[in-house]
Amino acid sequence: MVRLVLLSHSPKVVEGVRDLAIEMAKDVTIHIAGGSGAGDLGSDYELIKNVLLEAHNPDGVIVLYDLGSTAMTAELVLDEFDDSAKSTFKIMKAPLVEGAIVAAVEINSGAKLADVVETLAEIEIVK
Repeated sequence: MVRLVLLSHSPKVVEGVRDLAIEMAKDVTIHIAGGSGAGDLGSDYELIKNVLLEAHNPDGVIVLYDLGSTAMTAELVLDEFDDSAKSTFKIMKAPLVEGAIVAAVEINSGAKLADVVETLAEIEIVK
């Protein structure tokens, strides 16, 4: 089953978004990384790296984020992965809250990675 990763500058934001998504789709595996790693606001390279390593899955991983610097950090982390592993991750520009709920419901219904990507592409925003 496709997995979902939620990244935010705020631990509280990402925890709340995860809770909303789980309420809609209880069987989806959702990994989160929020803040500096010390509980402060920010984007922590090692925290994101650990979460992406933990989330890696041959069925695919959807990554949603709050701000551009978080996406850049995730991209830098993924540059360390081999091409096979890296290709299973899709960083999407969908809104964090709405995207997480839509992705979780799609994944919970058995959708494949390409289908989730296509659905999220319909709600992408310019960030």
